[in-house]
Amino acid sequence: MSRAAQFISKAANRLTKKAPAPYARAKPRRKFLFEALEPRVLLSATPFYTAVSAQAAVDLTLRVENQNGVDTLQLLDTLSGSV
Repeated sequence: MSRAAQFISKAANRLTKKAPAPYARAKPRRKFLFEALEPRVLLSATPFYTAVSAQAAVDLTLRVENQNGVDTLQLLDTLSGSV
């Protein structure tokens, strides 16, 4: 291929190519997502408020019981056995 043919071929290729955009395209933004948090248990600073206001002495027992694979705290009245 002669030099003239190469020059014409390159010039034709340049004319058929698309010109680059004057600015780069911005990337599409991702959706705003909330991430799930682990479950929390709120413990009061005064869990035995009924014992403070009781007229007579109170005997309480705190017991951990596994219910369906979940550890649960139970506050029992030792004398009556009620929860």
